[in-house]
Amino acid sequence: MEFLSGRELSEKIKDVMKGANPCMSVAFLSSGWFKLIFEDNIPPELKIICDVEMGCTPRDALKTAGAPDNPNLKYIPDKEMHGKVYISDRGVIVCSANATLAALRFDTRIEDGVWAAEGTPLHQDVQRKFSERFDMAEKVSREILKKTPKKVFGPEYEKAPKDGLPLLQSVLRSPSAFNGVYFVFTGDEIDDEVIENGDAQYEEESDETRVEKKNRDYHYDFGKKVTEENWPKVFIAIHRFKNGRVRFNKLRFLFTARQLANGKSKSLFISEILPASASGSAFGGIPELAQENICRKELREKFRRKDVFSNFAGEILSANQFAEELRKL
Repeated sequence: MEFLSGRELSEKIKDVMKGANPCMSVAFLSSGWFKLIFEDNIPPELKIICDVEMGCTPRDALKTAGAPDNPNLKYIPDKEMHGKVYISDRGVIVCSANATLAALRFDTRIEDGVWAAEGTPLHQDVQRKFSERFDMAEKVSREILKKTPKKVFGPEYEKAPKDGLPLLQSVLRSPSAFNGVYFVFTGDEIDDEVIENGDAQYEEESDETRVEKKNRDYHYDFGKKVTEENWPKVFIAIHRFKNGRVRFNKLRFLFTARQLANGKSKSLFISEILPASASGSAFGGIPELAQENICRKELREKFRRKDVFSNFAGEILSANQFAEELRKL
């Protein structure tokens, strides 16, 4: 077994993939990925498992790999593939490097890994695990291809504008950048009495340091299936008023107030309104967005029509789900 880093790792990946029965399981492919590894043509026998859930593999990279007609280009449904392995009869590499320019050109990022020769226990174990996953994986179909982003912004591909992208563009270009941050959509107003009762419970029962009323936001009656356990902890709330105006807030969940309405128990979720500039570690790791007024204008133009917003109202979506729905509009 041999430890490899930087240029040595990149060159070893190329060498291993020149062997017979090449296989690779990676998170992301970037545009022109095959030139980084094979220089000319992709071996027809190459088997690939890659990620399509996190939104960081652009559509042209999958097309280059033969999608949607290549039965050897697969993904694992409802799973985020983050491991990186390269296998052939020249051995196996387990490493941190994706099949992307940023990872394999080794001058802007540190990538490490280990190589083991054919027939070693590591080679056999990885080969067996790859075969198991390949058998359970599904071909990247035409439907899956349509759901992938046409372009991806990020260190793997291109730099985003210095002043940030508007919210919807940012979600479409790189939904994985919003990993862990959800989107909550509302169109109905909450009665003042409901809010007052909820505030009273929060003031009396919350163990946390109280957030001022002016910095609170409220979401009410999302049904029995939505509980405090599965309500998002950090999220972006998008609300469309009846006059077509659209408001969005970055929120951190605070407290659930229980209320009775017509004999039924309903939940009022109280959250803290965070600064519009909140990003990075201060808010789920999301990228810095364009100025708030630019984001509001983009949302207003997209959701000007009530029938368009009705497709989202009352929904709680992950960034991947939101991006998928936006592509349908």
